[in-house]
Amino acid sequence: MKYIDYNSFWGMTPKILTLIVEANVEKQKENHKLADARNHQLGQYFAVAVGCNLSKEVKYPEKPMFSDFDVLPKGMSEERIKSERLKAHSFFSNITDIIGIKK
Repeated sequence: MKYIDYNSFWGMTPKILTLIVEANVEKQKENHKLADARNHQLGQYFAVAVGCNLSKEVKYPEKPMFSDFDVLPKGMSEERIKSERLKAHSFFSNITDIIGIKK
């Protein structure tokens, strides 16, 4: 939620403040749905990765498992998508350091 400065707050009616809060609640719900979808997708990849380590029959997918699964909100720019992918790559590149596995 964007913060409302002191002078603006006192110039608003309760109805306007209610609308601002309701809009923020809807935005938070949408963010939670997106996070839930991403976490589910991440769980699928982890499950396959663990299966690859436990069984020689399980193969890690060559291409994204959810290539037609639209997790990103409509209208997300290519630049933002690249930025999110770079963050994920950076995180997973350092995962062995995070969980304490020596390379």
